[in-house]
Amino acid sequence: MLQSIKMHATLYPGRIWFSVALEGALELKEISYIHAEGYPAAEMKHGPIALIDEHILWLLLLQKILLTKK
Repeated sequence: MLQSIKMHATLYPGRIWFSVALEGALELKEISYIHAEGYPAAEMKHGPIALIDEHILWLLLLQKILLTKK
């Protein structure tokens, strides 16, 4: 069952797909008028992580990375 989410902002952290995170944040802003930011995942501990609370929705972009044995 889906539940209503009360949020005041959305954060799209992206590492390899940072440009996709920026585009996703822009699309959410245009469609819903909710504040959304794309941000480099590697730089999360240097600033915006201090602003995160229970009313910020995180949308993570995950990628399956294939590793080969040496």
